[in-house]
Amino acid sequence: MSKLRAVIVALLGATLLLAMPDAASAQRGGRERREDRRERREDRRERREDRREAREDRRDRRDDRRDRRDGRVVVVAPTPPRAGVVVTAPTPPRASIVVAPPTPPRASIVVTPPRAPRIVVRQAPPRPRVVVRPPPPRTEAVWVEGYWQWNGAQYVWVDGHWDQPRVGYVWVDARWEVQNGQWVFYEGHWQAVAR
Repeated sequence: MSKLRAVIVALLGATLLLAMPDAASAQRGGRERREDRRERREDRRERREDRREAREDRRDRRDDRRDRRDGRVVVVAPTPPRAGVVVTAPTPPRASIVVAPPTPPRASIVVTPPRAPRIVVRQAPPRPRVVVRPPPPRTEAVWVEGYWQWNGAQYVWVDGHWDQPRVGYVWVDARWEVQNGQWVFYEGHWQAVAR
């Protein structure tokens, strides 16, 4: 009987030992749980990023619809992802013929007011180049500064030059300004002097 009891106790002990997880398997289970949590966090992060991109896409589509409705032509230039570029152009003016008496021969300069911003870029322009001005062709010549121009894919430098002065006007250089996190280009123009 005592032998039988010893065998039963031994079998029960072995069964209990087999049922209990060892320390190595417990550590593996903990590692797997941590890895699962890490993967779930990464999945949530990716879903948030996807939702953010979808919101930006909806905003861009809405802006495109608004531009088409307002009569502006919209061209999306090829750029790296998330660095979109929108170039807008005003609608062309209607052609008209005006018959007027001839004007006496006299030099005149027609100055148009600056146009609305035409180029909007998400990428900042490079720093302006430091350029040594050539000597002016005339003593009264006005220097027109060079500037970075966006060609739809990258910035291209446009050299400065001397221009003929215009009586009653001052030259306003071309410039890039930040508006709502985007760079807006304003062309250089002659501006009337306030009197």
